[in-house]
Amino acid sequence: MGQGLWTKVKQMTAFALGTIQCDGSGSLLDKVRVIQADTLGMIQGGLTVGSTTSEASCEAIRLSCTILVERLKPIKKKLQEKMSSIKWEDLILQAYKQAVNLSASSYYVPSNNSVNYLNYGAAVSEIS
Repeated sequence: MGQGLWTKVKQMTAFALGTIQCDGSGSLLDKVRVIQADTLGMIQGGLTVGSTTSEASCEAIRLSCTILVERLKPIKKKLQEKMSSIKWEDLILQAYKQAVNLSASSYYVPSNNSVNYLNYGAAVSEIS
């Protein structure tokens, strides 16, 4: 049984960046890459218990992606004046050419105490 944290983070990233609604942004999940990290190598990594890691990681991703989407919106608007269809790759290339900061970070701490954090889990195993 595991959280599938990397999968959750990839899904949240694709969802949050997809709000800019470019053509082909439905396939953003394939463009997201999660790299190895652990609580020893991360600043303020904290505990990884009670599913708080999923909540905090996904919300931090959502906040970071919101920053990026806000930076990309003006570029998308200008591109829409020139062409009717804008692909994700074209938007990012244009942002790169305009030296838009395509990096964002965020730190999220759940408002509740992990002692009071409710979580439920289920696991199924088939042995043949």
